[in-house]
Amino acid sequence: EVELPDERFGWGNLIGYQALKTTVEVLESDDLVSRARQMETYIRARLGAYPFVQEVRGRGLLLGMILNPLVKDFHTYLLNRGILTMASEDPNVLCILPPLTVTEEECDPFWRALEEFEYSGA
Repeated sequence: EVELPDERFGWGNLIGYQALKTTVEVLESDDLVSRARQMETYIRARLGAYPFVQEVRGRGLLLGMILNPLVKDFHTYLLNRGILTMASEDPNVLCILPPLTVTEEECDPFWRALEEFEYSGA
């Protein structure tokens, strides 16, 4: 149960508070934290099968793949297939940030792209 804000937090932003309250309720009711842990295990296991993925970093569904020296090429390859990824401060890491509600089936285009990606050093 999320309680109403009191004078310590102010009453000036009830719309923001309601958005926060609803978000927390959905996280709890849909058990999205547990789901994120399950999907992390699934994604890590699948990524381990690809020789050009040297390491997977991160936690939950905020993951980064070390692809040295493939990051730029693979990022462009995925983008051309409508799969969004994100660069990292580390030029050797490509971040994948699926939504907390992602399913194994919704990851299929990503897996197909990994399988189709051609790299002479892989």
